[in-house]
Amino acid sequence: MKKHKLLYIVSIFIYTITVSFITMAKDCNLPDIKLNKAQEINFYLNKLNYNNFSTVYIDDEIINSPKNVNEIAQFLENIKTTIMSKTGDSFVFKYGNELQLKLKLPYLGKGDNALVFSIINDNKTSNKVLKLNILRGNRGLVAAQREVKNYFFWAKYSKNNSFSFAELHDYSHNGLYHIKEKNQGVSLAKFLVNKGLLVRKDKKYTAKVFTPVNNNQMQDKQVKKVMVALSDLLHIITQNPNNAITISPNNIFIEFKDVTDCIKKIELIEYGNAVKSLRIFNEIKTFEQYLDFAVSKLNKAKAKNIS
Repeated sequence: MKKHKLLYIVSIFIYTITVSFITMAKDCNLPDIKLNKAQEINFYLNKLNYNNFSTVYIDDEIINSPKNVNEIAQFLENIKTTIMSKTGDSFVFKYGNELQLKLKLPYLGKGDNALVFSIINDNKTSNKVLKLNILRGNRGLVAAQREVKNYFFWAKYSKNNSFSFAELHDYSHNGLYHIKEKNQGVSLAKFLVNKGLLVRKDKKYTAKVFTPVNNNQMQDKQVKKVMVALSDLLHIITQNPNNAITISPNNIFIEFKDVTDCIKKIELIEYGNAVKSLRIFNEIKTFEQYLDFAVSKLNKAKAKNIS
């Protein structure tokens, strides 16, 4: 009897140890952040503080389900927060069976509703970037989809005008991500500072006051080319208000041809809808007024980042 009891205790002990090891193995083996089934959403939301993940996997069926809009928005928001604090130099982004890419860390840029990453091919940073949109409910979904439509609208104008757009290589039909050409130039904000048209002091921007004495800066060939591009953009926006886009100096890049500093192209890197800014755009009639607009945008962005 004692022998059977001892065997029973030993078997229970072995079973407990085995289960514990299996559980530990499962807990240690969490390389992925995964959104797969509706009932798993909350579970994985709680796992997002696991900072050594190697893969972010998002199931397309769940993202496209209208029933889970709020959960998906929270999941993507948490992914954004987690990626921004992730250690390491890269991770893999997978979207259903549609896409698998290795993305470079840290992220290249961020906005309220998106993160932008350089794409790695054959262990080298490519000339393409992935923009991951944080879809905030149906409005966020519509905005992301409209961004793609805006690109095709503006692409036809950029071929015969003084500006161009970062080429769109691929995108998801629901607007979750875009893959586009990486800009190779300097931002218009930096260009204007380098030209002395904007002054940056104590982390705050001001526009230069023009007089007949210093107006020669306006005759600079590069500046004149930028002025023409902005004029063309504003003209098309006023003619097509439903396709208005942002003309913020942080979203326009200038690429130079060579050491002669001739401008190769003036390129917009964002094509999201900016209908809400139409009133402001309509008030910009001169380059000096654009500089005032640029100062306002840059100082607001700086204040937002600080806060």
